[in-house]
Amino acid sequence: MPAELKDEIAERARRNGRSMNAEIIAYLKYAIRHLPMPDDDPLVIPLQTDDEIDEEESIRLDKEEREELAAIVEPLIELAKKYANLKRNHEQLIDKEKKIK
Repeated sequence: MPAELKDEIAERARRNGRSMNAEIIAYLKYAIRHLPMPDDDPLVIPLQTDDEIDEEESIRLDKEEREELAAIVEPLIELAKKYANLKRNHEQLIDKEKKIK
């Protein structure tokens, strides 16, 4: 908090017989109740709740994790398919050898 602002709040709090925190709360209550914010105020920034931020972060991480997992799993699936083909070919060769004997 800027020193000048802190000094002003401290002085007003002293005159009103409140702590600085109580003075800040009183001003906030007054502003919220009596000073409507214009819809076109360029300083109005939509705030996100922690839940919204957590959800967005979770979605982003989930997407990254899915992509990382896919990069690992897809080659493994291809290897599994090749292994299954090799195993099938091997079994067919064994069956042919048995028939020849």
